[in-house]
Amino acid sequence: MKDEAIRIPRIDINDDFVMVGQWLVENGEYVMENQPVAVLETSKKTVEIPAESEGYLCIKVQEGEEREVGAEIAYISEKKTPAAESLKASRKDERKTRRFTKKAEKLLKEYPGLDITKLPEHGIIREQDILELIPKPYQIEETLTNHVLIYGRGGFCKYAVDIINQTRAYQLDGIIEFHYPENTEIYGIPVIGNDDELESFYKNGYRKIFNAVGFREQSSYRKPPYEKLKKIGYEMINLVDCGARISSTVKMGEGNLICTGACIGSDSILGNNIIVNVNAAISHDCIISDHCHIASGAVLAGGVTIGENSLIGQGVSVYMGTKIGRNVVIYNGCSIMKDIPDGTVVRE
Repeated sequence: MKDEAIRIPRIDINDDFVMVGQWLVENGEYVMENQPVAVLETSKKTVEIPAESEGYLCIKVQEGEEREVGAEIAYISEKKTPAAESLKASRKDERKTRRFTKKAEKLLKEYPGLDITKLPEHGIIREQDILELIPKPYQIEETLTNHVLIYGRGGFCKYAVDIINQTRAYQLDGIIEFHYPENTEIYGIPVIGNDDELESFYKNGYRKIFNAVGFREQSSYRKPPYEKLKKIGYEMINLVDCGARISSTVKMGEGNLICTGACIGSDSILGNNIIVNVNAAISHDCIISDHCHIASGAVLAGGVTIGENSLIGQGVSVYMGTKIGRNVVIYNGCSIMKDIPDGTVVRE
């Protein structure tokens, strides 16, 4: 019987080279007609190929090697050939050089001047390998990195719009507020949703937001929306008017609004979600805790501490080193000369 070659069949129309994924029988083993002997792999398919006659299988290509369609990878012989000899004979110098598929060669002609030294020094070079060498055109992708939303309406919303337009650090895309869809625009900015859309906007890529909710009478409304927005995952931005003066040694958290004319002295510390209103003055070494509002014209001497969620009214003066507790409301025009405990309302 004449030796019968086992060749790489055409498995997929787009693949000129096929990999020998696995031999199902040992080299030199006797096989029967139609017995599966190897698993071949392309980029899309995996198939088994059978022996077309019986005899001894003589393997010429090792597992993991690729060969062009039609190449001989083994043969069936009526005589048993030593396994080592048949494999040794198959190991040619072709693995030491590059071999290009037809599609790869076509791309090289279309893009002359490509640096092929970046390609592997041996083995099969495919179309995808050449595509990775082709320079990609420069593109600016639209992202929402610097896009911002405002949560809440009213005066602080207007301040926020002014500062965003003034500094141009962010692209303001819209306002989220309770009365949507009744309100469609605030201060020239579209109202795009209410609380029900907050998670949807986050899932669509928005990350930055400003909480413009303020105080009403004796109650702070800023803390609950801040906590809600943080729970969703939003990043709370700081907005600082160009007309404010802040010492370089001030430490500040997130979500704060610093309005025009405000002054904050050296080594002061501001927490999160704070409003320092127009022309308010915070002297050196003060500590302002989360969710506070220092109203217009208020003056805090050095070393003053304000507990969270407190309101310091318009024109209030606070003496040096005074400690004001949490959830405190101090009405307009008061002069504070001594410490104020938590939950106190000061009217005069």
